[in-house]
Amino acid sequence: MFDIVGKLRTFAEAEPREWLFIYGNDQYANASEILQDVAPDQLVFVADLNASPVYGTEGGINDVVFTGGIMLGQKREDETESSLDETMIQKYERRLKDLTETLFIGMGDFSCATGLSISQINARFDINKFDENLDFVAATITFTTQ
Repeated sequence: MFDIVGKLRTFAEAEPREWLFIYGNDQYANASEILQDVAPDQLVFVADLNASPVYGTEGGINDVVFTGGIMLGQKREDETESSLDETMIQKYERRLKDLTETLFIGMGDFSCATGLSISQINARFDINKFDENLDFVAATITFTTQ
């Protein structure tokens, strides 16, 4: 019921995904060093979740609500710097649309595999994150055990 971090890591690193998994509220401090060695087209999954137990009248835990942030990103190439002439719609069509679909389908697969329900995902785009040439779809998400 409580090991969502282990479940996310196992899911992210398993075939056919083999996503690089980064976890925790210190993810931003550690990510730059980790991401320097990311190969082009490698998917990177970042998560930082809080747990909130729901207690019943007898004091037992009836449910756990996990809320926090997730991100799925990808380095497209090693050498290219971002073009200031590239519009947001071009970035969306070239990179972000596929990442969004992969994240949403992946979280649905995770929900099915673990029995956790997803009550909401609220996504946005983060471009050129972590001083590397990575683009991310970042989202807040809520999982429940019921």
